[in-house]
Order: sequence, then structure tokens, then C-alpha cells
Amino acid sequence: MAARRPLIGITVGGTGAPGQRARYGTDQAYVRSIQDAGGNAVLLPPRSAAASVMLLESLDALLLTGGSDVDPATYGAERRPETDAPDPIRDAAEIAMIRRAIRVHMPVAAICRGQQVLNVALGGDLFQDIVAEGASAERHDVRDNGRGQIIHPVDVEAGSWLADTTRARSLRVNSLHHQAVRRVARGLRVSATSPDGIIEGLESPDGRVVAVQSHPEELGGEAWARRFFRGFVSAARG
Repeated sequence: MAARRPLIGITVGGTGAPGQRARYGTDQAYVRSIQDAGGNAVLLPPRSAAASVMLLESLDALLLTGGSDVDPATYGAERRPETDAPDPIRDAAEIAMIRRAIRVHMPVAAICRGQQVLNVALGGDLFQDIVAEGASAERHDVRDNGRGQIIHPVDVEAGSWLADTTRARSLRVNSLHHQAVRRVARGLRVSATSPDGIIEGLESPDGRVVAVQSHPEELGGEAWARRFFRGFVSAARG
């Protein structure tokens, strides 16, 4: 008998340049990664917090995707000039879904912005720009040769879900972000860091909530990235 294909909710944001018709969307790579790992994808456009939480009732797991910067007001900071204009509806919807998913022990995976909004939802905060705020001398928003370009290694903590699932203590990753986790929220622990000390992975102690700052959906040629999605879908199935 074939394994059940769990329903994975995938968050989406607004797309389109100013003056164009407003759209919701996300990279197809997220959907393909979930489907290739044995899940079925359900796209979740941002709605009110209450309506977004209701959508979780029919799902087995939640995947938080990349996108624009989290509004600094959500963690009590003033917006710096390097930070994107806020998207308060998306922020509120995702924060509400994260908190509800964790309360009901639903598996959660978070990628790039997803890791950042996860940390904020649970009480942590962010560097709004890692270079401008002195967290690193190196730019991490590097896409000169495409979103799948390998930029740097990541050191993975022994005994973490990320290490056990990817079967690796060092990962080759792409890097498409200028913000990063600063103060880690209670209930999360660091699972990976870059050579310059930027937090590249977070997870809950039980491994039901996992996050990476890189974009594994763009790294199908890397064994660790495929194992990441297979491990997440397996948790959703269970």
C-alpha cells in the first residue's frame, strides 16, 4: 500500500511590481519539493489571523516560505532604511498560524523569512541588516549566478533534527538573505551556524519545528536538501 500523502500548507505573499495588478504567489520550487518528498501542497494566501488559523484544521503540517522582511514593529524595533516596507497582513497571519500549529503539535518547517518570522512569533528578534548592524562583514544576499548558487558551508549541531535528518554535520548552502535571527526565542535552539556566526538553523527540542536560513527548495542537487523535505513530510504523515 502506498504511503499516505499528507497535506502541507505553504504560505504565500504578494507579488508584482508597483502599478501592476496585485497577485499572490510563491516559487514553484517549494511545491515541487513537497510533492517530490511525498506530500500534497496547499497554498495559503494571507488572510486575517483568525481565518488563517482556521485553515490549519484541514492540514497535516505548515511550511513557511521566504519573502519580504518581517515588520520590525512585531518585535518592538524601529524600521531601518535597509528593511522592506511592511506587509502587516502576512505577518499577522503567519504569526497566528505558527502559534496555533505549535499549540496543537503540528509539524512546522520554516525557510529564510520563515525562520525569521518563526523566531519573532515566539518572542525573539532579528538583525534587520547583518552588515549594517555589524553582525557580519560578509553579505549573505548573494544570487549573482542564480538562487541555487552555493555560497558557503553551514556547521550543524550534533544530535539536532537537522543533523540526524540530513545525515551531515556540514551543509553546502545558498544564501539569499540580508536579515537574520539575533536573540533566539524561548522554545527554540540553534541547530546550524555559518562560518561568520550567523544563525542558519533553529528547531524545537522535539524536532517538530525546524527552520533553515538557506533555501533547500532551490538545492535539489544536494542530498541534504532532499532529506530535509523527506524528513518534514514524514513527520507530517506521522
